[in-house]
Amino acid sequence: MAPFVIVNEINTGMDSMKKEQSNHESENEVFTPKQTTAREIFDWVQTFCQALFAVVIIFTFFFKFVTVDGHSMDYTLSHGDRLIISNINYTPQRGDIVVIHDLETEIIGYNQQTGALESQKAFGGPIIKRVIATEGEKVVIDYKNWKIRVTDKDGNEIVLDEPYVNYTGNPLYEPNSMVYPDSIQNLEEHVVAEGCVFVCGDNRSNSLDSRYVGDIDERKILGKVLVRVLPNPGIPE
Repeated sequence: MAPFVIVNEINTGMDSMKKEQSNHESENEVFTPKQTTAREIFDWVQTFCQALFAVVIIFTFFFKFVTVDGHSMDYTLSHGDRLIISNINYTPQRGDIVVIHDLETEIIGYNQQTGALESQKAFGGPIIKRVIATEGEKVVIDYKNWKIRVTDKDGNEIVLDEPYVNYTGNPLYEPNSMVYPDSIQNLEEHVVAEGCVFVCGDNRSNSLDSRYVGDIDERKILGKVLVRVLPNPGIPE
């Protein structure tokens, strides 16, 4: 039986040498210039596609690009500004700038065709405003002195310090309750409804907001403004 054992060991050694030779040849594989260029292009395209896919996922489920349309937030934000917003784990806080959509609020407007006052939608699309108060807080607006007082749930009364508000120098006009049935009148105590926020534009004399249409359902908030991308990158305050 011994000769057979020796033969098996020799065969095993020869197989091992063949494998080592094969591995050595593989390690020393040489690509032509064309093959190298093609491989580099493939790697670049693959990396680009992976990055593009990641960006699409991020801005589909986590962040959104929006464009400011209008002047109700002058001069904190301007018409045409490009912003990034997000609603991940978001709870509205006083002072936040938010984008609101799918509003079904109605006002009484004049129909030129019929010559009559009719109910019509207050907003034609998404709006951007600043959160003034959250659910359960009491809001009192002094239209003559441009002041807003907020009383929180603990009973603490705060006169809002709003250096960002755009003043025209003229007193604010009290909303016409016939045109705006849900409006908040001068010095009226208004308690924000559960699950809602009270919002205003920074361009206070040129903004259709909660003063005219009442509270906004939190579920209508598309997201909080995180950063302005264009034309002047930065965090709006």
